[in-house]
Amino acid sequence: GVEFGFMSTTTDKAVAMNYARGKGAGTVLEIVTGAIDRGADLQRLSQYPHEAEICFAPLTNLQVLGTRVEGAVLIVEVRVNVNLTALTVEEVVAKRKKLVSDMARSLKVEVSQLVAGFACTSGLGDLVSERAGKLLDAVGKFEAGEYNNDVFLKDKIAQALEAKMNTEAVLLLASSQSSSALLEEGHGLRIVQACRALGLVLQDGNLVKDDANTTISHELRNKFRALASQQDWADELSKLKVPLKSLRTAVRQEAMQT
Repeated sequence: GVEFGFMSTTTDKAVAMNYARGKGAGTVLEIVTGAIDRGADLQRLSQYPHEAEICFAPLTNLQVLGTRVEGAVLIVEVRVNVNLTALTVEEVVAKRKKLVSDMARSLKVEVSQLVAGFACTSGLGDLVSERAGKLLDAVGKFEAGEYNNDVFLKDKIAQALEAKMNTEAVLLLASSQSSSALLEEGHGLRIVQACRALGLVLQDGNLVKDDANTTISHELRNKFRALASQQDWADELSKLKVPLKSLRTAVRQEAMQT
């Protein structure tokens, strides 16, 4: 059978027999243990160290080997198989952190595969992989208990996925022939944001020149600068569309009234 709770035992047979010899007949389990299937020695922690207590974890399996009788006590010989799959309290608390850390490691592999799949002769590939890798490492660096907050967990998962998507966007810049083609396909804003999120943009608005002995090509820096300026112009134009639309509506209403 299986013991669902903690199982308290003793290495001193006299102690066990003393408990068993109460009123009427008693039963004692005589347990055979091994190097792995054994309990924890609580003698040095116990309030009653003379009882030489050994405690087995929940879900310990008991296999009956035989029985015999000693006086009024039935001795049942059993072998134990300790549950080795049960999580510790610390492991239970850290389950969500492990989920995020495992996901981040998997995404780092995917990022490396993405970089390898692009022809990044500009020197950008290794730099993107390094920056994205640092961001992915960072999402798993917090205390385990913090990941049990749903909002915090959602934020870290989103950051990890964002790092991969930013890598894809930046590599798209490296593989594209021109900035105008990227704008026409609707990738401009995404690429500019991705470069900034990965720390590839200097304070002057240009793409990084050197980092970790990696040189970004002059051609690629010019392409990004053109893309960023065109995207900024497009953003400003889109901001003007709302007041212009409101102005046209007001003029139309005034014309109808006159």
